Amino acid sequence: MPLPLLGAVLMALVLGVSWSLGLSAQQARPATPSTDLPTSYICLHHPEIFEVEPGICPICKMKLVPIKLDAIWSCPVHSVIARHEPGKCPIDRRDLVQVTVSVSWTCEGRSDIEQLDPGKCPDGSAMVVKYSPRPHGNHNPQHGGLFFMAPDNWHHVEGTYPQSGRFVLYMYDDYAKPLSAAKLNQVKARIVTKETFDSQAKTANEITAFPLTLSKSGTHFEARIDPVAPPANMTAKLTLQPGGPEYRFDFSFPEFSKEPAAPVSPAPAASASGTTTPRGDSASAETAQASAARREEAKTKLAQLHVHTGEVNRLLETGAFLEMYVPALAAKEVVLDLESYTNDVVPSQQRQNATAAIQKLVASAWLLDMYGDQGDKQKLAEAYTVFASAVKQIDEFYGK
Repeated sequence: MPLPLLGAVLMALVLGVSWSLGLSAQQARPATPSTDLPTSYICLHHPEIFEVEPGICPICKMKLVPIKLDAIWSCPVHSVIARHEPGKCPIDRRDLVQVTVSVSWTCEGRSDIEQLDPGKCPDGSAMVVKYSPRPHGNHNPQHGGLFFMAPDNWHHVEGTYPQSGRFVLYMYDDYAKPLSAAKLNQVKARIVTKETFDSQAKTANEITAFPLTLSKSGTHFEARIDPVAPPANMTAKLTLQPGGPEYRFDFSFPEFSKEPAAPVSPAPAASASGTTTPRGDSASAETAQASAARREEAKTKLAQLHVHTGEVNRLLETGAFLEMYVPALAAKEVVLDLESYTNDVVPSQQRQNATAAIQKLVASAWLLDMYGDQGDKQKLAEAYTVFASAVKQIDEFYGK
């Protein structure tokens, strides 16, 4: 699994340039502003470039720009609200949802002043925190449905199944804002309720499909399908613009969709470009007793990895794609911790292969996160095959 594929995943956190929430200082200031957030570095012209160290963009040779990311609580629709605790939206009383934002510090009335760390303003007053929405920072449903990101890393879709035989599709831009009527008119879509899949040719044969048509209000698409009670599985297939590729989104509704939408936490912000760095050979400095203890700790990490792997498999089988990022990214953290035990439990001639297995799991975990957002069951299955293979290899290297 080539690690450059991670760029497509990290793009979800670093696309585009920040724009102000338009908050007053009191609205913007959380109870305990975060001042110790890690700094990442991005290329404004090539968003797939995301690093944890300063440097030069390998594509355009421009200097990478520092940025800090955080998760806050905001209204599902009214993004002017920023809080550091869950609660109710003061505008429409819906539950607050978590969104990813960039964090900077500024002075009231001074739009020309902005920096990554707190400090003093020219008048001696303390700077205030400022939150700026991020593209792909809000993957929360707005109508009680299932929210996916399109493979073009710009469009987003939300599918709902409010009643038997009725499917409704909403579409958004990269800031989770509803698409304009002009853009909706470019979309061609249908809902497939039954199909077969040729695993050799990797093609689908549609048996039952229904057109998705634009509503009279021009705000969403609807389709009348064969009535079926939840749990209900169906696939939306969309061409987003004339001549463009067709994308599929696999929806699995455990129950009928209800408004208002319940909050779904965004995927944790990526903290690295996907590469891993061996943490050094410290075994020579440890006693035999300490080494034995670390081997036992490594076994505990492996047990945790298997728990997370089982959960990933369960979510894949039940169609709970939006939840898959939780165990997938937890497994990623476990194996990155496990790598620090390499010199204690892996023979020296196998350490390079062990590190490669960990890198493969890290890459496939991010792909599970991304394809879960996109709702693509086939790609999720393929990513899980790589993920499971990496787990087996890690077992062989660290479980002896």
